[in-house]
Amino acid sequence: MWRHRRNYDVLHIHWLELFIVYPGFVHSLRRWLSVMLGLVLLRLSGTCIVYTAHNLRQHEGRRRVLVWLANRILLSIAQAVHVHDESGAWALSRSSGFGRGRRPYVIPHGSYVSAYPNTCSRADARERLQLEPDAFVYLCLGRV
Repeated sequence: MWRHRRNYDVLHIHWLELFIVYPGFVHSLRRWLSVMLGLVLLRLSGTCIVYTAHNLRQHEGRRRVLVWLANRILLSIAQAVHVHDESGAWALSRSSGFGRGRRPYVIPHGSYVSAYPNTCSRADARERLQLEPDAFVYLCLGRV
């Protein structure tokens, strides 16, 4: 990040834990120190940092303390924080580390409907999945 800092004005971060969570604790700690130092230096050098806060806690729960500390630091130095809905904004505004009086920007997640061709009809999909034509279907896409 530091080496290429003059090539951009804004750094937008998603999924911070992907930069710092590794199988070995020592490796994770080294990466955490490197990433946090890099972010602080970038911010001090004038780079605008934007963070999309997808979750308050990491799904996998690995390296919880490092992820929690990283999120607190990033939330405090980011010039803008983005969430996808009002419930995310509400949760974030009540979390420790976000700062009183700040409000995240709510920008709904875009749709991919027109990005991928739909080459399978409803009837074909039900047949492939061995579902009766009139069976009730409930889709949960993601983690619950």
